[in-house]
Amino acid sequence: LDVSEDNATAVFHLYTFLAYFMPVFGSMIADSYIGKFKTILLFSIIYSIGCIAISLSAVPCLLGYIIPIRLGLCIIGLLLVAAGTGGIKPCVSAFGGDQVDKGDPTLLSTFFSLFYFSINAGSLISIFLTPILRGDIQCFGADCFLAAFGVPGVLMICSIFVFIAGSFLYVKVPPTGRNVYFQIFAIIFCAIRERFRKRKSDLKKDHWLDWAVPKYDPALVLGVKAVVKVSYMFLPLPIFWALFDQQGSRWLLQVTRMDTTLFGLSIHPDQVQIINPILILVLIPIFDKIIYPLVRLCRIRVTTLRKMTIGIFLAGVAFIISAVVQIGIDNGTDLSAPNNSTYLKTFNPTTVESNVTVFDSSNFAVLNYTILPASYKKHMLPSGRYNMSFITRGNNIQHYNYGIYLNSTLTCTVLLANSQTVKPLCLDMNTA
Repeated sequence: LDVSEDNATAVFHLYTFLAYFMPVFGSMIADSYIGKFKTILLFSIIYSIGCIAISLSAVPCLLGYIIPIRLGLCIIGLLLVAAGTGGIKPCVSAFGGDQVDKGDPTLLSTFFSLFYFSINAGSLISIFLTPILRGDIQCFGADCFLAAFGVPGVLMICSIFVFIAGSFLYVKVPPTGRNVYFQIFAIIFCAIRERFRKRKSDLKKDHWLDWAVPKYDPALVLGVKAVVKVSYMFLPLPIFWALFDQQGSRWLLQVTRMDTTLFGLSIHPDQVQIINPILILVLIPIFDKIIYPLVRLCRIRVTTLRKMTIGIFLAGVAFIISAVVQIGIDNGTDLSAPNNSTYLKTFNPTTVESNVTVFDSSNFAVLNYTILPASYKKHMLPSGRYNMSFITRGNNIQHYNYGIYLNSTLTCTVLLANSQTVKPLCLDMNTA
């Protein structure tokens, strides 16, 4: 869609923010108005419509190759998916818990363990297969984003019918009609207001929220006290998630500039994220059954707060490592290309952007990308003959075709001249 890396990063994180913020409203609707079942159903439909919109944005011929329209449709789709997530995310686990016999706490614990396992297993399958659908299938002369977005969309629509089919079997807890969020904020506001009003009074309270009594039920105020106490523990979490979610943006962009061949197996850059769900599935039983019991044998208490502290510390170390790797990339440190492959670097020192298309010997487009002013991109290609097509977008649109030969011993660098003339140059960086 011809979006720069910085803008793509901004859009990704805006989508992520909405996906995690919208559950606040989804839980309100479920608890106060229509219940969990109807909320999941309604927002699943919204989610599916968003998937369809994103899929259609990947069909250039459908919209006449007009980039702004396709980009707008994609953003609308992302907003709908984020909104749909807001209704699904807070209700699915709770609705599943409603189906479990409350008289057996072991069964409830087993359900949530299986639920969490299923979530990560689904994430693992999705991260593994979606890049294959995108990169190994060609649509409209380029990567098949239609398949990458369309297949999950179709599966989501199928899941709605499966969900409806079991409707008569579900335990459906009716909505309470009360909004917990509003009650919490009302109690906090009331306590602050009463404390300010009686600031000259000699009356003392054990806790500042006790000023909301007797206007509000003491049991409800006690619950808000617990919420406020726990909230202190979550203060560092925004920093952690601000780093963690870079996996889908800056870390992904970083991987596109690296050699993704591991143990002789070439993987797509967007498949690297599969490491996260794999480690979760593998390490949870190892920590629960081996590491934590051994730590307790050393008479060291294993608390949730200590786990979080160590986790946040390790996340910081991971990003220090990532920064060191990025410094090496920016300094031009390259890994050797695997056998029968080589790197194609495209530099653009001009003030205008250029669209580059790489065709193989059969005149099939194997790469299509836009390189922004004062930037460069690196791709790994199999050895062979290629033809490169350049289109610059300066005062005068310039077209240039350039034939190159890549083998396993050279790194090809294509230089773009000023905005008036395109003068690509392919150099063997091992001998130049």
